[in-house]
Amino acid sequence: MKKNTIIPIGIGFAGFLLVVGISVLNFQNIGWLSNGDTLFNYAGWAIFRHGPWTNPVGLNPNYGLEFGSSIVYSDSIPLLAIFFKLFSRWLGEPFQYFGLWLLSCFILQATFGYKLADLLTQNTWLKFFIASIFVFTPVMLFRMNVHLALAGHFVLLWAIYLNLKKSTNWGSWALLIFIVLGIHFYLFSMVFALWFGSLLDRRISTRYLSNKSFALEAILIILVMFISAWQYGYFAISVGEASSLGYGSDPFNFVGFFNPLNWSLFIKDNIFTPPTTEGLAYLGGGAIGALVLGLAQLGRRNERLALFQKAHQYQFMLIAIILMLIIAISNNVDIGNSHYKFAINDHLRNILSIVRSSSRLSWPFQYLIIFISFWLIINGYRKGLVAIFVTLCVLQIVDSSKGWMKLHEYFLNLDGKNIEYSLTHEFWTQVPKQYSVIKIIPPQHLPDGWYNFAAFAAQNQMATNSVFLARYDSLKVLLAKEKTALEISSGKLDSKTIYVFQKWSNYLNKVDPKFDVNRDLFAKINGITFLAPNYKICTDCKQVDSALEINSLVPQLKIGEVVNFSKESKGADFLLEGWSHSDVWGTWSSGVASIIAVPMGDSSPSKIRLSYRGLVGPKHPISNVKVLVNGQYLNTIKITKQLNNSALIPIPKELRQDKFILLKFEYVNPTSPKDAGYGNQDDRLLTLGIESIQILK
Repeated sequence: MKKNTIIPIGIGFAGFLLVVGISVLNFQNIGWLSNGDTLFNYAGWAIFRHGPWTNPVGLNPNYGLEFGSSIVYSDSIPLLAIFFKLFSRWLGEPFQYFGLWLLSCFILQATFGYKLADLLTQNTWLKFFIASIFVFTPVMLFRMNVHLALAGHFVLLWAIYLNLKKSTNWGSWALLIFIVLGIHFYLFSMVFALWFGSLLDRRISTRYLSNKSFALEAILIILVMFISAWQYGYFAISVGEASSLGYGSDPFNFVGFFNPLNWSLFIKDNIFTPPTTEGLAYLGGGAIGALVLGLAQLGRRNERLALFQKAHQYQFMLIAIILMLIIAISNNVDIGNSHYKFAINDHLRNILSIVRSSSRLSWPFQYLIIFISFWLIINGYRKGLVAIFVTLCVLQIVDSSKGWMKLHEYFLNLDGKNIEYSLTHEFWTQVPKQYSVIKIIPPQHLPDGWYNFAAFAAQNQMATNSVFLARYDSLKVLLAKEKTALEISSGKLDSKTIYVFQKWSNYLNKVDPKFDVNRDLFAKINGITFLAPNYKICTDCKQVDSALEINSLVPQLKIGEVVNFSKESKGADFLLEGWSHSDVWGTWSSGVASIIAVPMGDSSPSKIRLSYRGLVGPKHPISNVKVLVNGQYLNTIKITKQLNNSALIPIPKELRQDKFILLKFEYVNPTSPKDAGYGNQDDRLLTLGIESIQILK
């Protein structure tokens, strides 16, 4: 192998060992894929590999069922998913390629960083240090355990390299377009813009292309793009759904390149705190040092002229990168902690919402200014270049170690051949033997606890609609709801599907499922309500205790039974809207009103005892709460103390025979810990903390 190949491979592999470690290269290690986005990446792949072959090949109907789309929308790196599906029968269980992907990202980041350095110098040491700096870029490293596909920043370096290379043919761009479409749409959008800038530069700026060659390349690249996108499965949802909403919710901050967000060993304090982690754009200590040294060279007239001459050759690439930066900034302009909002046309906003996490589009600009800084240093400092780049490289690696050492610890501590879920009762071990589909009722994108059933389905070769998708078709979800509602109410159940119901309060005013009590199992196990067709007549299945069976989605409360609202308690299913996350003692309200659904049982209760906490303090001694039952005002509770509060709420006679009632609390003077005088900055409106209820005769 040539030196120019071996060196970047070594740099990439060394970086991978430092940041990630070797454990993820175990194809059966899925323990590190159990959190957040990595779980839906893995679940999408695991279900795809056992699904049918389709045309387009990227369709993934078993992940989402009626609103299933393709492997694209689980961000499972379609290029690798389709490749490894070819060999699925020989891969064993479980199998993941994401560790191999991360290793590839490091090696290819080093490779194209090295190629970019080769455009600047023939000094092997300088190329070594430049490639190493590119490998330890925080915006790339940060993605390693968050958005796996987006760790593929090498495609951006590749695209910039193709722009700057003296001779580039359309085949190189076609290969890159094909590959990047098989990785992630955001990366594709940036690469496409860079290709178009290159095309215009080669036709207009340098006149490298004739009109005929220009037109031919444009046609061929667009043809490659559409065929690739079609086969990967991009068109599985409508363009309108792909656009979604939210442009400007994650804008690039003007000082983001210098804001460490816990990725700097040397800069202790953040300049600002962005609304989400998408705001990370920190350059790293070495890159900032290069930027300072490069800017110093711009004080020299000769360097400015040389830079402007170079810029003229690549003017359309620069325009493309600047336009992407403008889109990244969005109409919500953030400068540190200062915010400015500008109105934009609704049609334009809808189009731009296809890149709602717009801050990502600042990445090409970041890589370009780092490259330009290197160019200025190499052209401006004739002596001591190796010493300069050694220093910059060490600065980059050491400074960013504040972030990547935490990553290393993360990967080190997560290992195993299983992803845990809360389906612990022995009944669930019987489910894969009898059923091939887990269906959440009603169908919904990202239902509560989606990860439990997604992980269960992925590890038991089952199909499911308990999914998280990067984009989904809302019309298909609505149609799925109508279809399953008819399925459940008519009793025409699929014998290979187990139906799992979301919390009963999602079924207010809906009929109970129709089923055969002698054949079908309708039960609640591990806090999960489900209907298992024909389970009772399954001779190979271990039957469950009849005490776990139920006959209605609405819980049956007994007179005097205490229902708590602590974490993972029965009361959690009663909460409708206006509530915070549950705690060990109960649940705080959130906002100006809250609603709970209270089952009435069959004993015609006349009142409800409510036990609660109150948020009162030095600056807020009294909280007033209006109580309404089914929209009918009953009385007002005055809260004057924090603990040991209770109230009796009468139930109107005409409502005592109902299956349930809706209890609403309206907060006349809602408050927060900050406003109540607790000496902190918590400004959440947490007026009432519900602990328990009892229905009484």
